Amino acid sequence: MTPIPMTPNQVYKSSHLKGIGEIGNASTFLTPTTSYANLVAAPASGILRVNQIAIKNIDTAVTTDFYLKIVCSGTDYLVMNPSLIPGERFIVNFPFLLDSTTSIQAKVAATCAARITASCVAWEGEMGLVNFSGVSWTDVLTVPSGHAYSLLAYALQNSDTASQTISLQIIDGSSNVKWSESRTLGPGEVWINDENVVLAAGWKLQVKQGAASKTGSAMASYLEVTP
Repeated sequence: MTPIPMTPNQVYKSSHLKGIGEIGNASTFLTPTTSYANLVAAPASGILRVNQIAIKNIDTAVTTDFYLKIVCSGTDYLVMNPSLIPGERFIVNFPFLLDSTTSIQAKVAATCAARITASCVAWEGEMGLVNFSGVSWTDVLTVPSGHAYSLLAYALQNSDTASQTISLQIIDGSSNVKWSESRTLGPGEVWINDENVVLAAGWKLQVKQGAASKTGSAMASYLEVTP
């Protein structure tokens, strides 16, 4: 990943500005079935930023569940599960950063008339993904020596079948807590936050569940920057 210099009078690439402005230059479309299919396939090279995903139930009679998930190297992360009545839509605004091993897939629980679209642009950055369980802290991101990451957004999911309190913290290289948050999430609920925090070398973004053996999923999108 090429760091983006954050200095005065810097010339930025057009791809940087497109992402910062959340302006896509391509869209993908999917007519969902009851089997998972790629909404956004993994790019052959580079990074593809997905700014927004929109689902529309255009059926006149069927209320059903829709499923969106991130798939990285064959592992599923953050399975979102909105239920939509006829004519209802669901929109996710998040900077998903896909590399050559990561895709976004979708399906519908019951056959119905529906459409799904995603807005994309070639960009920079990376996305940390982790499935976690229990009350011990699990690393989502660790900044290597000599680097700095600008956190764009993160999303946490309670994968349990009952409500649980999900916690997040940012610690520095000496394990001092610099930022922390907790939220009680219902079964399958996703918490999206777009706080822009710069993590220095040795810092970590960590998550944990509210009870032993309970599971969750997390993703965090970030850019490498030059302070």
